[in-house]
Amino acid sequence: MQTRQTICSFRLRRFRRGAGLALAGVLAGSLAGAGWGQTSSDGGSMTGTQTTREQRVPSGRGGGFSFGFDLTCLLTGCAKDRIASSEPGDAASLAKSGPKIPDKYSMSGLVMQALVKGGAPFVIDYDTRQALLRIEMKVEGSEPFVYTIKANGPAQKIFRLPDSFGADPRPAVISVHAVMDQPGAETPAPLRINGMGMGEKAVGSITIDQVSFGPSEVRIGHFDKARYSFHSRSDFNRVVAEFARLENRNGIIQVVERVNKKDIGELARDTWVGRDKPRIWDGKDEDGEVSKGLHVLNVRAWRSSVKEGDWVVSWSPDWVDVRW
Repeated sequence: MQTRQTICSFRLRRFRRGAGLALAGVLAGSLAGAGWGQTSSDGGSMTGTQTTREQRVPSGRGGGFSFGFDLTCLLTGCAKDRIASSEPGDAASLAKSGPKIPDKYSMSGLVMQALVKGGAPFVIDYDTRQALLRIEMKVEGSEPFVYTIKANGPAQKIFRLPDSFGADPRPAVISVHAVMDQPGAETPAPLRINGMGMGEKAVGSITIDQVSFGPSEVRIGHFDKARYSFHSRSDFNRVVAEFARLENRNGIIQVVERVNKKDIGELARDTWVGRDKPRIWDGKDEDGEVSKGLHVLNVRAWRSSVKEGDWVVSWSPDWVDVRW
């Protein structure tokens, strides 16, 4: 019986993954003319407004489409992640475990949970072309906050959060959503998030920087391993490096599975991880199974005091393709 259930579960996962890939290919085909890969500078303007009515927070799946239900989640089984990330959560829990990123998400429509506080700086480093980039935040008991950037190329933006969020860190749902800057129905825009953070410890630039992950290809059969390193420009008492499998469909980046993580511990200002003593990932998941395909490294760092709330998340600019 257990063997039969295992086989059925495996077949269901294969069906979901295959259907998800087919759908992603169809969606990506409609975006082929979006201009991703062209070199251009960020000449866009930006505005920050606090809404006077409740805004719909995108689900963060399926490239950020505003469907009444999420087609990609329906096929890939990420509804549980979507539900979990749609509520702000608890301040003490987020201070302890850090900013919470779903196991599955699209970078063109990421929804996450993290702490925010009124008047604190917020930073985002991104690359998107001919798009409107919207950062939306919902905090219980406060009006939703929407910050819109007219984006056309790689850039980094810093803005202040509204005082109405309060002086103490509070849990929030944060949505980062990119759509093409064009008339008519909203179309998701290819988006690369390099990093974002909240609080004085996270801002100045992205304070976990110079994230390196390579080489571009790792062959397990040849006993290859991936190396990673990064630099901290601030003091953090919790740091975690996470490895996630992704799919790239003409610039629409879909993270489909978080496969492994390494607890780095505490980092002081101007500290390197993995430069003098190499940090290694063997291309396997937490169960010791080979995780084939493209992978990205993200680093989460935060202050675990509920009175501070500072945090940062950085993604590696390079990906590692794990093969046998």
